[in-house]
Formats: sequence, C-alpha cells, structure tokens
Amino acid sequence: MGVLSEVRKLGFFEILNYLLLFAASACPGYLVVLRFLPQSFSNLDFLKLVFLAVSLTLPLLLADLFLIAIVFYDRESDDPMEVLMVASLACAASLYVGLLGSFLLALEFRVFMVAVVVANVVVIVVLNVSGYLKRPKKGEQAKGVAAGDGDPETSA
Repeated sequence: MGVLSEVRKLGFFEILNYLLLFAASACPGYLVVLRFLPQSFSNLDFLKLVFLAVSLTLPLLLADLFLIAIVFYDRESDDPMEVLMVASLACAASLYVGLLGSFLLALEFRVFMVAVVVANVVVIVVLNVSGYLKRPKKGEQAKGVAAGDGDPETSA
C-alpha cells in the first residue's frame, strides 16, 4: 500500500508530467519493436522488452534534453522539470510522426530513423518559431518589468 499512498499524494500536473515522460520514453519504443521486430514481443520477457524499448527512444530524448537545456533555457530562472517536459514533448512528437509514416508507408528501419530525425528538427523549429522556446533576454525582461508592461497592478 506504500506505493499507492505515494501516488495519491501527487498533484495533477505531476502525474501529467510522469505520463508524458512515459509516453516519450517507453511507449514509442514498444511501437518501434512491434513494427520492426514483431517476433520479439512473444520471444522476450517483459524486463528485456522494457530495456529494448527504452534503449531505442532514450538517445533521442537525451539529445533533445541537452539541446533544449543548453540552447534555449536559462539555468538560473527556469524549472528543470519544464525543460524535461519540453524535451519529452519534442521526442514523443517526432517518434510518433515517424511511426505513423512507417506504418502507412511501410518504411524500412533506416528510412524510419531518418524520418524521425527530420521530424525532430521540424518539431524543435516549430517550438522555437511558435515562441515557446524563446526567452526574453535579461535586459529586455528587466526593462519590461521596470516600465510596468504586462502587469496590471504596476500600470494602474
């Protein structure tokens, strides 16, 4: 009962973060194994299948995490969990797009991997262009706060 009581203590957004991390790290790996090695589902035991699935998706997740953490986020002001969730979102989106293309177009594994890398670059660019990854520079942020921009209490 200890694990269940610990899960009940978690908030909604913490549970959502863990589900997103699971959806980015393990679920696409299972689908990759199912698509390209279907005999492994019946031949491997559960623990080996988990390790295989995670080992297929973890390199992309770590690459996204390091790229987003180094290029786009400020260590002093940003939450590390937010960096992990954005990297999970980028990884999951690119893997699911690649898997969809693989199932629909019957791609071989090499073409699938190229499609995932291209989709990952597109997802990172879309996140950057949409403004989600952009942070104001420290001088602009301080100038906006000093002028009262965006804060209804200071502009009144």
